[in-house]
Amino acid sequence: MVNRITEPLSDVAVAVNFGMVDNEAEADETSDSSEHRPSAAVVLSATVGGLDRYLGRCQGWHQMPATANRSCPIPRLILLARAQPRASHPGLAYPRGLRSLTSLLSPFYTYFLLAALIQKMRKPEEGRVMDISFTSSAGAENTWSLEECATWAKKHDFDCVRLTDSGVLDSELVLEQGGAAEVKETLSGHGLYLSCISAHCNLLDDDIEVREAQSERLLRAIETARAVDCPVIICGSGAPVRNGQFYGMFSSPPGNASDRTDELVDRYSQMFEPIARAAEENDIRIAHDVAVRMGNIGCNPEMWDRLLDAVASDHIGLSCDPSHWVWMMMMPAEDVIREYAGKWYFADVKDCEVSERMLYRQGIIGNWWWQYRVPGRGDLDWAKISGALIESGYDYVLCVENEDRGMPGLEGLAYGGRHLRRVLPSREGHEAPKTPWLIR
Repeated sequence: MVNRITEPLSDVAVAVNFGMVDNEAEADETSDSSEHRPSAAVVLSATVGGLDRYLGRCQGWHQMPATANRSCPIPRLILLARAQPRASHPGLAYPRGLRSLTSLLSPFYTYFLLAALIQKMRKPEEGRVMDISFTSSAGAENTWSLEECATWAKKHDFDCVRLTDSGVLDSELVLEQGGAAEVKETLSGHGLYLSCISAHCNLLDDDIEVREAQSERLLRAIETARAVDCPVIICGSGAPVRNGQFYGMFSSPPGNASDRTDELVDRYSQMFEPIARAAEENDIRIAHDVAVRMGNIGCNPEMWDRLLDAVASDHIGLSCDPSHWVWMMMMPAEDVIREYAGKWYFADVKDCEVSERMLYRQGIIGNWWWQYRVPGRGDLDWAKISGALIESGYDYVLCVENEDRGMPGLEGLAYGGRHLRRVLPSREGHEAPKTPWLIR
C-alpha cells in the first residue's frame, strides 16, 4: 500500500509502505493512534532539501549512515524508522507497525534492501521488445571519441550504437592495427554493443574506377563487421544520379530515352553478386538504405522487388526508414512494412512532417513543404510502425537518425530515443504473432 501525505510536498517523489499488515482496517486496529508509527517508509526526494523539510516535521527520524554521499540518488533513500508526526502537523498520515520489522533488520541492512528495490522501480522501460540505438561517426576527425559516445549513450538509456566505417571503425585501424578489441571493450564496458556499421558506398557510379573502389570499401567493411562481431551493415543500393532521376522525365512511359532503370538494375546485379557472396561467407547481413535523395535506386517497392530478384540472397535485405515514404506518398507505412516481412534487416528511423498549406503553394516540386523530424515530432504513428515491424518478424533494433532542423544534435537523438521507448511493448510477457499479417 502507499500512504499518502495530505499536505502537498512537491519535492517528494514517492513514499512506499512495506507494512506488516494486510489492509487499512487491520492497521487501524493494531496501531497506536497517538503515535502513528511507520512500518517502513521510503521517501525518494528530488532534492535533499525536500527531504530535510519533510523530515523536519517528524521527531526522532532515523537517517542512513552519515558516510553516504547525499548527492547520489541512492543515498537519498531515507528509512523513517522512528518517525512521529509533530502536533503542528496532525494531517500527516504515515504507515504503521514498524516495531516487528525493525526488531529483525538493522536500519543499515534495510537501507540497501530498499535501495535496490527503488533502483529497480526507476527503470520500468527495461525489457523492451526492440533495443534503441543511434548513429555516430565516433573517432572520426572533429568528432567525439568512442568513450565519450558510449558514456553519453549509456546516460541516455540507449542499448547500442551504430557507427560509420570511418573513425574507430576505419578498416585499416580494425584489420591492420588490431582496433577491434578496443571497440568491443569500450562498448561492453558501458553495457552497450555495436548494432550496425554504416558503409554508404555507391557501387552504381557511372565511373567504373569509382565503382570498383567503392566495392572494395564495402568488402573491407564486411571483414570489419566480422572482426567486431557486428551482424549488419547498412549501405545504399547506389545510383549515378540523385533524387530519383534514374526514372527519367516525369510522366513518361517506362523505357523512354531518359529511363535508366533497366541499365542500373543490370549494373546492380554485376556489382552486388560478389558482395552477396562475401556477406554469406562472413555471415553478415546487408541492409539497403531506402533513401532516394542521397542517390539510391532501391527507394520504393517496385525497385526493391527488382533488386532483390536480381541478387537473390538471404544476406541482402532492406533497412526500414518510413520517413521517406511520407513525402513520397507511399502510405500507410505499416502496409509497406508488412508487404516486405522477412526482408527488414535493420531499422534506421526518423519522422517526417508535411505542411499541407506549403504543399498547396509549392506543389510536389517545391523545396519546403516537408521536413524530416526525429521520432515523435512528425506525422508517423510509432506505436503502429513498431507493431507492424514486430508482426513482420523484426525485433532487432530501432536506430534513431536526426535530420531535424528544429531539434538538432544530441538533444534530438535523446528525444527520439525517449519517444520510441514509450511506445514499445515490454519484452516480458510479449508473445510474437504466430503468423505475420501479410498483404500480398
